[in-house]
Amino acid sequence: MPKRCILISHRNFRAYQNDMNLRFRWQKYYADLGIIVCNTLILFGFINLGLWLVDIRRPQMATENQATQIVMRWLEEHRDQVPEVYPNYSDLELRQLINETWSRPYECEVFTHMREQPYAGKYVRVDPAGFRLGREHEQWPPSRQQQVVFVFGGSTTFGYGVADNETIPSFIQQWLQDKGKQVVVYNFGRGGYFSSQELVLFETLIREGVIPDGVVFIDGLNEFFHWSGKPGGVNLCGQMVEKKPFELPVMKLVRRVDGWLGKKLGMQQEENLVVIPEAKDKQVIDDVIKRWLHNKHMIEGVAEKYGIKVLFVWQPVPTYKYDLNYHLLFDSVDDFGPNLRSKYGYEAMEEIMKTRKEFANVMDLSGMGADRKEWLYVDTVHYSAQFSQEIADMIGKQIWLW
Repeated sequence: MPKRCILISHRNFRAYQNDMNLRFRWQKYYADLGIIVCNTLILFGFINLGLWLVDIRRPQMATENQATQIVMRWLEEHRDQVPEVYPNYSDLELRQLINETWSRPYECEVFTHMREQPYAGKYVRVDPAGFRLGREHEQWPPSRQQQVVFVFGGSTTFGYGVADNETIPSFIQQWLQDKGKQVVVYNFGRGGYFSSQELVLFETLIREGVIPDGVVFIDGLNEFFHWSGKPGGVNLCGQMVEKKPFELPVMKLVRRVDGWLGKKLGMQQEENLVVIPEAKDKQVIDDVIKRWLHNKHMIEGVAEKYGIKVLFVWQPVPTYKYDLNYHLLFDSVDDFGPNLRSKYGYEAMEEIMKTRKEFANVMDLSGMGADRKEWLYVDTVHYSAQFSQEIADMIGKQIWLW
């Protein structure tokens, strides 16, 4: 064979060999990449599965959160007084009641920003329709064979710290039924709610075609707590207007971590920029009362349009006309933190009620704690079962006249 041909063949062989080596190298890279991607997807799947199992079990696990532990610590420190506010509970039953009260996170709701999550505990049951159950499992939508009354309010109306059958709405129904009145009372009290959110919830129910015969609004405490008019839960929904049909558990974890970091790093600075006025600031108190009156007028307008009877209740608070020597936790109004504003707000409201005629449909129960030498609250601001029943009896007498 000619020498030139041998040289060309040798060059072709070397080129072929280099090409094959390059192919083998790329095949190895591809195989290694495939193994890495496959293992990553498997690990990602196991992480999501684990987070999903934790997340789906979390509402039912009812593990004691920080709020539960704080309340139980309070009760332990005042063990001698506990039988007076919880006369029919063993230690184990009381711990379960407190845990069911404070271990339930809020969930996002359109328009009102937040609501109590559906829950099925021993002492606390919340219907998916958004109301707390009472002595019975109230039918939804309501039956028109009985008179229907909706009660709106905050956590004191919901009944934080007491069982389903010990809330104000539950006792209202009991009082009316004992008097022979066929009525079903629905507890639409929700933690943190004040009149602005209650108005929106009332209008939402009307818009959905659920028209009660009467409504009761129990207000006062949270009006001054939310002095700026900004409701709680504004950041709960984030950018979601409605719940997404599906979201990977790992993305939920990322959102939670991001929210936690934002609160620690960013929102802390934002909060520092907000100047909180003094509790006795007259302009703030006047603005709060004006806002409540505007909400009251709008509620009355909707109620009149639909033929609904309405009653407004100015609720008792421990910072106003109550002997704090009998409060379970505090012996000075200065210890109430953000709730201190209600003391000065109630004093201003008392003067307004004396001089204006638009309070004919307002039941002023703010002074019910005056001269009472007994424990009426189970924690900072929430009523005992006995006090809830006394408040309910007063409201029931008014509803009886409808």
